[in-house]
Amino acid sequence: MTTQPFKLTSEGDYASFVDAFDTFMFDCDGVLWHDESLIPGAAQLPKDEKVYVIETGLEEELDEEGIQHLGGTDPADKTFDVFDITKFDRDPKVTVVLAGYDGAINYTKLAKAMQYLTRNAG
Repeated sequence: MTTQPFKLTSEGDYASFVDAFDTFMFDCDGVLWHDESLIPGAAQLPKDEKVYVIETGLEEELDEEGIQHLGGTDPADKTFDVFDITKFDRDPKVTVVLAGYDGAINYTKLAKAMQYLTRNAG
């Protein structure tokens, strides 16, 4: 499936865009929690679900919150070898892809993220 880039120009465009996704996750500190407290109204990830991380600095914060995750500093993701999608075993418990600045972004990380976003429920 390919889609063309588009510009959100109306309230309806924004509403359609937001409705197309189940979850958005932003920079966690100050958005989802402040110090040790969850900010009122912030969604909590169910404990049996996982996050696929594209960034190396978030794993410790997720650990502190008891959020299961994969990716991040995983050596299997830090490669420029050819990524074979037919050998990729998706974790069905991943329902969120959390991306931040990653100075070592590569095709493997992007391909895995795309698989989780388009193939997993959630």
